[in-house]
Amino acid sequence: MICRNCGSSIRDDARFCPHCGASTNPGQDTGLPQGTAPYGAPPPAWEGPAGGGRRKTGLIAGGIIAAVAVIALLVMAVSGIFADPRKQLGKAIDGTFAAYTQAEKALDLPDLSGLVLDRSYSQQFSLRLTHINDQFTGSQLSALEGLGLRMSDGLNFEDRRLDFELAAFWDEEDILSLQMAAEDDELYFASPQFTGGRFYGVNTETLGADLKAMGEEDSEDLSFNLFDIMEPLFPDSGAEQELEKAVKEANHDLWEAVRVEKKGKETVSVNGQSTDARVYRVTVPQEALEDYADAMTDTLEMVNDLRRHGELLRAFGASQSEIDTYMEALEELDLYGQLGDLLQEAVDGLGDVQLDMYVSGGCVSMIRYEDRLRGRTVKAELELGGGQQYVDDLSLRVEVDGQKITLKSTGDHGCRDGAYTDKTTLRVGMVQLSSELRYEPKGGALSWSLSMPGAGSLDMEGSVTAGADFVTLNLKDISVKLMGMELVSLAMDYHMGPYEGDRMAVTSPRLITQMDSLELMALANELQTSAESWLDSTRQMFVDRLPPELLAELLY
Repeated sequence: MICRNCGSSIRDDARFCPHCGASTNPGQDTGLPQGTAPYGAPPPAWEGPAGGGRRKTGLIAGGIIAAVAVIALLVMAVSGIFADPRKQLGKAIDGTFAAYTQAEKALDLPDLSGLVLDRSYSQQFSLRLTHINDQFTGSQLSALEGLGLRMSDGLNFEDRRLDFELAAFWDEEDILSLQMAAEDDELYFASPQFTGGRFYGVNTETLGADLKAMGEEDSEDLSFNLFDIMEPLFPDSGAEQELEKAVKEANHDLWEAVRVEKKGKETVSVNGQSTDARVYRVTVPQEALEDYADAMTDTLEMVNDLRRHGELLRAFGASQSEIDTYMEALEELDLYGQLGDLLQEAVDGLGDVQLDMYVSGGCVSMIRYEDRLRGRTVKAELELGGGQQYVDDLSLRVEVDGQKITLKSTGDHGCRDGAYTDKTTLRVGMVQLSSELRYEPKGGALSWSLSMPGAGSLDMEGSVTAGADFVTLNLKDISVKLMGMELVSLAMDYHMGPYEGDRMAVTSPRLITQMDSLELMALANELQTSAESWLDSTRQMFVDRLPPELLAELLY
């Protein structure tokens, strides 16, 4: 008979069509599972008008084959990635850098490099004597408490503005303050004690001509701009990018030349903790090291722009013959070339460098190196991790012909408990230097101790205040101890942030090259009178504040 649903020929006694599954007796219960198409229902969308059952089977089979093919390709791709030792090790190295970068972010300290790159920033620094132990020194030096040094500078390169101050003070009173301010081609100097706060200066670009007009014939060529001189001292965005690109290319070429092979798995002790690690043998060919040294030498040459030295000398009025003599001496000195030679010497005769790198937890956990270098047996081992957090523990051991140097650092380096803590010990032979640091990012509390057991220590207590574009360090107690006894204590303050243009007011500026002879003579007399007055007042300050015995010791 013919199926009423799909029109296929079927057996007369069949209860269901073997092609489409429809009942041959629509009036009876089909007994088919729920969802099976009843008699008279339109065919499913994936069935054609004829031979629908066979087509469905083919589509299912094709889909299965396609899925298997895709899975196979994925397995092949993924297995290829993980089977490549170089890629495996590269991912572990990336994981190591990522872990330390994340730990650094936990300190919540600003990156102030942008201020330097923008060439617009201010800095202030002061150091003050707060206590001297007279019993230890044997004299009344405690009378000098309150003496201090202050220094500040500010730069706005875009507006071509610069200021600088250096001062000695005693408690709240300045003993002597020297100030400098520059605005483009005008350079001024002042001292409250000598010039009464008035700034006197020169136009640096017309300085030679101005001096000639004043009778100094030999200074005609003297002309410079302080900001042009400073230009090479600051990173140039284009040159910095070129330099960074050169270093990256050198590092990439070195890595491409490195050979990496698996050595299997090994259980090792990493900073006292048993760790299962995959071991890779890394071989750096001698030729690759030499090429790397050449690339670094070329990079140094990019920094060594001798032309700028000549331009600087010319700006200060040097003759061409003087410039040529200096440049020849500078080229013979060839400081950057010597650095390049040192790099070449370091890799010369080194041979292929082989070391074993251990990977666990997605990061490098250990690096081991051992070889004979220039007749000496050198062993080195770096261990990373082992504690609760990967970045918490680090140790380094270097041994050269039995002479050992060890460095061990441990603590809460990821601020897991809200504070960064670190204890580092450096041991060279029988000498040991220890450092203990604690910093609380939220509250800003800071403590740091440097000590040499059996000798002395330097202990610091204070705070750090930081924002998006500034950082302030206040160390209220810096204690120097010898054999457990406090010798002296200091206080220090430091601040760096955006340029503050109004912190040094250039009051009543005068260009001395525009002053006539009578005005210059009056200025000279004023400076001499101010100097004599300053000497008298300073001497009286020391007489009033110091015991006669100490004053006699200092003066005589």
